[in-house]
Amino acid sequence: MTAIEAANDDAFKPAPVRRLTLNAGAVRMTRAHESTKNDELWLGSAYDDNGEDLQVVLRLCGAMPTAAELVCAVVGRALGLPVPEPFLVVTEPDSFPGSRFARPSPALRFASQNVGGDTFQQLLNARSDYAQQLLARWKHFLPVAVFDEWMANPDRNLGNILYVAGTLYLIDHAEAFGSAERRLFRLADLTRQRFANILGDILVKVSTPRQKASRLDDAKRWIHDHAGSLPLADALEAAGLVHVLNDETRDELLDFVRSRLDLTHSLLC
Repeated sequence: MTAIEAANDDAFKPAPVRRLTLNAGAVRMTRAHESTKNDELWLGSAYDDNGEDLQVVLRLCGAMPTAAELVCAVVGRALGLPVPEPFLVVTEPDSFPGSRFARPSPALRFASQNVGGDTFQQLLNARSDYAQQLLARWKHFLPVAVFDEWMANPDRNLGNILYVAGTLYLIDHAEAFGSAERRLFRLADLTRQRFANILGDILVKVSTPRQKASRLDDAKRWIHDHAGSLPLADALEAAGLVHVLNDETRDELLDFVRSRLDLTHSLLC
């Protein structure tokens, strides 16, 4: 058995997304420029098969943003990144009064565990020195920068990193797989394209070529030792995409994720 096969059988086994049922009383979250958004966020509680209640944030959106959230959450968590647990939540037609995304029949919606806290941007505004020190020594900084490049996620910003009691969490992956460009092009056409990557730019922004080469070597090593060891077909199955995308689109997405992983290091370079 090779080292990669051993890793596939152990540390990198993706956990299937759990299914919950939404309780009544979800409340819509109001965001800046809400009228221009292509989705809605709702706060609510949902229960699992054992009757345990969980606080969740639901994202009401289209099929591909839902798939992006599910895949990034499952893959990120399998790789040890601090992503809140994802769920597929059964909702009723009247669960979201006044919503543009209301459906006439019960539906499955993406949700993530509500971990609370403030955004990193809020922490930066309130405690700038501490926030910068925290980010500088964050053990997940390099993996997240590589992960965002791999998943073609141009929407990482300090507003979708949560700060909770000294811990940073990653949220909001709906724009992964190329953001708006995926609505104009096939995923295969976006495989080699580099998208905005705030953390990636910080990662390679150092004073000397030797330091840059060292960081890129670290990124290459992480790809080989971690991302390259993940059974991607299993991860996409664990994400529950069968409930979201048709067979052809699921195959296209798997090809995109596989192919882009091979290019991630060169894109960072």
